[in-house]
Amino acid sequence: MFDCKLCSEACYTSYICVSCNRIKDMVNLYSRDVVISVLDECLVRNDIKRKYKIDKIKNSNDIKICTEKVKTETKDIKNHENLNKRCLKELKRKLDDIKEV
Repeated sequence: MFDCKLCSEACYTSYICVSCNRIKDMVNLYSRDVVISVLDECLVRNDIKRKYKIDKIKNSNDIKICTEKVKTETKDIKNHENLNKRCLKELKRKLDDIKEV
């Protein structure tokens, strides 16, 4: 039994495991520079990608704050509507009492 030279996974037949052998095949097929550039482009976050991620998180927080404000405002509106309904009922009742007198 061997350990893979790249990832230290246990291997039974060679010094490179199946996954690392696949990477090795890609390097042989496309060249080392192409594979490295693709890995850098896809896996490593450069400054632009970092800035985009930070802005995205900030915007999502802004959206959360806005939705919380809207929820609060709708609750306030509902409370005002209920208050208005109660006031109207009370006024109608008082008017009815006045009419009876």
